[in-house]
Amino acid sequence: MRFLILFLICFNISASQWIPLDSVGIEQVGQFNILPTKARCEKINSRSCSEIIGHYNYRTFSAADEMINDASKPKHEAASNITACVDADDCSLKLADQLCESNTGHYALINAESTEVYCTKVVGYDQKPSGRKIVIEDAAKKTVNDASILASDNSKKAYRDSLISILIDLDAGKTLTPVQTSKVLKHALKDLN
Repeated sequence: MRFLILFLICFNISASQWIPLDSVGIEQVGQFNILPTKARCEKINSRSCSEIIGHYNYRTFSAADEMINDASKPKHEAASNITACVDADDCSLKLADQLCESNTGHYALINAESTEVYCTKVVGYDQKPSGRKIVIEDAAKKTVNDASILASDNSKKAYRDSLISILIDLDAGKTLTPVQTSKVLKHALKDLN
């Protein structure tokens, strides 16, 4: 137990990893280092680094703009308690009298044309880039990668099945020449690796 504690103290155990942004999605592993801290990553690689949380796979990750909420562009739910008004002054008076459920986050608004007052609630915000790049898993790349893995697995299964059928045929008394058997086995075993 004390060796485990000593081991954990000696090494910086971190769930996060840092990678140079211009290396994201590149297969050439030897040209960059994935490191446990941003400062170390930028010092060793002499480039701007970004954090990756989880298991990095160059086939499915890409660099993207970090998106944040744009507080100036709220998204509202459908209007309720709509009251018509004649002009901006009339709307202002009716706005003061409008009863909205403030404890549920609803509040009163005047529409842009100053023709009605209504209750609404902010349910989200439009997104805008923060100016910072992050490393994220790309859904399209992940789909392609998963399909590739599945095709590879299916191919390996087909080779295994053909090998088993040859062995069953041999066990049943059917004969293949030694050269044919050797050739089929070498081919099947080579593709399994």
